[in-house]
Amino acid sequence: MAAMRACFWLSLLLVSFLGCAQGCTPMEEPGDAGSDAPRSDAPRIGRDAGPPPEDLEGFIDWQMSEGGIYGLSAATFREGEIDRVMARGHADQDTLVDEHTLFLVASVSKTVVAALLLQLAESGELDLDADIATYLGHPARHPDFPDTPITTRMLATHTSGLIDDWLELGDVTVSGMDSTMTLAEFAQHYIEGDRAEYHWGDAGPGASRQYCNAGFGILGAIIEAAGGMPLPEQAETRIFSPLDLDGASFHLADADVSRIAPEQTFNRTSRAFTAQPNRGYGFYPATALRISVTGLARWVLGHALGGELEGARFLSEESMALLETAAFPTVSAGQHFVWYGERAGGIVWNGHSGSSIGATTLVIYRPAERAGLVLLTNSDASIRNRLGDSTGNDAIDAIVDRLLAEVP
Repeated sequence: MAAMRACFWLSLLLVSFLGCAQGCTPMEEPGDAGSDAPRSDAPRIGRDAGPPPEDLEGFIDWQMSEGGIYGLSAATFREGEIDRVMARGHADQDTLVDEHTLFLVASVSKTVVAALLLQLAESGELDLDADIATYLGHPARHPDFPDTPITTRMLATHTSGLIDDWLELGDVTVSGMDSTMTLAEFAQHYIEGDRAEYHWGDAGPGASRQYCNAGFGILGAIIEAAGGMPLPEQAETRIFSPLDLDGASFHLADADVSRIAPEQTFNRTSRAFTAQPNRGYGFYPATALRISVTGLARWVLGHALGGELEGARFLSEESMALLETAAFPTVSAGQHFVWYGERAGGIVWNGHSGSSIGATTLVIYRPAERAGLVLLTNSDASIRNRLGDSTGNDAIDAIVDRLLAEVP
């Protein structure tokens, strides 16, 4: 088992160095290595399927088959109305995906963190440009740049100087349950723990963009300190419940586990899928949101409508502008406050992608047209692409382009 874990985390380290295949995020989330070998009765997909059918559903099914995508949900909207919701493939061996199937959305989780931070800033409970030590209650400085404060805005734009230590993140990832580590414990351990020297990049705070999941675990601790209650409770009372986001939860304990589509890895040689166990993360605000396509479509639609959905305003116009413009243009022209510019269908949208061991997600919107798209899968297409198998990403790109072309 130790050898398996070492090999697994080595592969994640390799992926993290391969850089970005879609949008502007590098490899995002580690997962647990303790899954079984591929089942002999695992679904298999065929090769040499011929050209894709012309009808939409046939086209998507063909792309899923060729690309090794187990299950998929998607929704599109235009002029402020959701006009299409699709569910294809399997949640697990015995269950088809439907509009209420819950998927792990990986780094799209960070979009909820963005809203919580900005809500606290709007209410005066959080200063985005204050030293984060103000909220954490312990020092938080880059050891090579001790005179430069790290701010919440830097963490939210991946410019804090922190980097991901995949061995450390693996150690705080557990199988089959939520992590018992609090966000405050994670933040202090990551900043001051025995591996802290490996958690900083060469550039100082505010000088360079380096995508960092660990920073969102620390942002979670800041949200809890500023908001005075656990992050999942803040998310539920301020976002999930008011906006009626079907199935949304950060913790397995709060989810209807029977609705979760297990993440699936795909073996390119055997063309077999292997279900992965549900995982919990010590840095869960970065990656652990599970939600249905119905709920996620409402979330992104609310952004396209300017921070309001069905009379429930969750962000001000000023806050929405932060999500849609470059935070530090001289450092990264495409990085906004958590969100970033995402190209799809030949157009740049405001968006965020997510990838994990067995999950690939994309959300995009354009406020001018009040239009957008969400796509969720329980397949590791994006990660496979970074390891040299482009078929999954090719299929997802083709599906996204076709769905966008189908929107009236």
